[in-house]
Amino acid sequence: ELSRAYDPASATLPHYGERALERESALATLLNQRIPTRFRAARGFVLFNDGLCDKQIDCLVYDAFNYGTRSNLSGNSVVALSKSVAVLFLETLTLTREKFKEDVTSVERLKQRFETDTSYDPYSNTFLTQPLSFLVAHRALENGKSWDVLQAYQDEFQRLDKDGGRW
Repeated sequence: ELSRAYDPASATLPHYGERALERESALATLLNQRIPTRFRAARGFVLFNDGLCDKQIDCLVYDAFNYGTRSNLSGNSVVALSKSVAVLFLETLTLTREKFKEDVTSVERLKQRFETDTSYDPYSNTFLTQPLSFLVAHRALENGKSWDVLQAYQDEFQRLDKDGGRW
């Protein structure tokens, strides 16, 4: 469904930044049609107690009813309060091994910020205290050939599990 939503724009948009924006918008639109209305999906930034996250998140799902957003930015971007974020999506057209490692490192860094954030959390006694994270890619290629993404995920899970079993 994502490919069908993105394909018409990719044929007509000449700028890679605009293509990426279209993919991110397609993902948010698809999610907003399927998730409970309490939640909203959009591209944007996460606001922690100690300041704004320096990296824009391609798509995040946040609790719009209980927390809302700090502000709406141009291009349908939001600044979501950290305790409202339920899911993070990092999106790319072509997932290479280098991009995979970079995205896993970004997720790891973000999760550490969530872990140490002291913002008010009315749901502090709930089971899930960290947002879910997904890497979304339209294809996985390295030098024109496909590669074993599943094995790369397993390797990363083993590495992270050795890091205190946090994630």
